[in-house]
Amino acid sequence: LDSLKNIGVLLGTPVLPALCQRLPNPRQMVKKMGKVAVEPKYDGQRLQIHFNRSSGLIKLFTRNLEDITAMFPDIAAAVPKEVKAKQAILDGEAVGVDPKTGRFLPFQETIKRKRKYGIKIKSKEIPLNFFCFDILYQDGHSLLKTPFYQRRKILTQTLSLSNRVIRLSPQIVTQNASKLRRYHDEQIKKGLEGVVVKKWRSGYDPGKRGYTWVKFKSERSKKGGGLADTLDCVVMGCYHGRGKRAAFGIGAFLAGIRKSDKFLTISKIGTGLTDEQWREMAKRGNQARVKEKPKQYSVDKNLFPDVWCLPKIMVEIQADNITRSPIHTAKYALRFPRLVHFRDDKDPEEATALKEAEKLYKLQK
Repeated sequence: LDSLKNIGVLLGTPVLPALCQRLPNPRQMVKKMGKVAVEPKYDGQRLQIHFNRSSGLIKLFTRNLEDITAMFPDIAAAVPKEVKAKQAILDGEAVGVDPKTGRFLPFQETIKRKRKYGIKIKSKEIPLNFFCFDILYQDGHSLLKTPFYQRRKILTQTLSLSNRVIRLSPQIVTQNASKLRRYHDEQIKKGLEGVVVKKWRSGYDPGKRGYTWVKFKSERSKKGGGLADTLDCVVMGCYHGRGKRAAFGIGAFLAGIRKSDKFLTISKIGTGLTDEQWREMAKRGNQARVKEKPKQYSVDKNLFPDVWCLPKIMVEIQADNITRSPIHTAKYALRFPRLVHFRDDKDPEEATALKEAEKLYKLQK
């Protein structure tokens, strides 16, 4: 075990990305974290870039540590031109851009770039910007334990403001809750998800969901209440549709969250989807269908779906509130749930944990 202390960052081997915690409002964020950097929260593909100029190494990894370098040739080609370092590991978000208007594209468009075929054609249709917000390694030195403000200084020296593809993510630094909220509102007006608030003097915590990074999101479509974030759910099964939805082959679906290696139900969702989303859900449900309930599912018999699905379909769900539930096995239910989009970049192991749902329930108060 002592020898594990000698294992460090290695170029070409992905590092688990830092994750965000939740706090209810800017006042609590400043109170707990002190001086913070506030950065836009992009709705794209989380990527980690590994670069070694002398060997020609350029690798792109997803949050799941998958090597997808071949799928993003435009980003890979820009790295040696726009990164001013001999070696570097960069953390950021790839976001699709409309080539005509220059505006950010929604996640469902960006994720179309993750493909094995037709890559060159699609890269012209959906060019990407990589917004870099952290640096984990530079020129032979690991920066994981380096305070964030020092990493940021190194990052500003590594990326030029004139870069067209590998771009430095903007930020403000503050201890003022009102200023934090104003900056958040500005990002919402730009069509982004909100902001990520980062402790100014913290190190980089691989794979941890601590209070060094906190996300602050806001729902423009919210009808009321105070749910602080969306949930990443597994589609556990589907129900047959009636009327118009009979043509879609689906009328509702059962969404679940994770508790250890089990999945517990938290919502039966039958509204809040477009016609296109219903057709897509029906298609995915048929591809994942199985004859019997998967052993890792815990479902009340009154909620048994018409079609069971393997835990392959990940969805991001918005809701106005979380309430106590006597029927859902998570013991919680979502009020006014609606589908944001399919999360093809996440695995079932990354579904919202029961403890996270419990925290969201408490935060809304």
